[in-house]
Amino acid sequence: MQIDVYDFRGRRVHSYAQAHSKSGEYYFSWKADTSGGKILPSGLYFVTMKSDGYRGVRKAVLLK
Repeated sequence: MQIDVYDFRGRRVHSYAQAHSKSGEYYFSWKADTSGGKILPSGLYFVTMKSDGYRGVRKAVLLK
């Protein structure tokens, strides 16, 4: 499973990868920071998830 967060300009700001897991329901929590730990500003972000046979994209609005 691969989860990536992109800013409105299409730059990847955070990435999360996990080895193969059993099928089922999972939760992902993001602290609104970059992979390097920098806090991100309010704005529009896109969250993508890729797994075996699945790819999804969701919009996320970060308000502070």
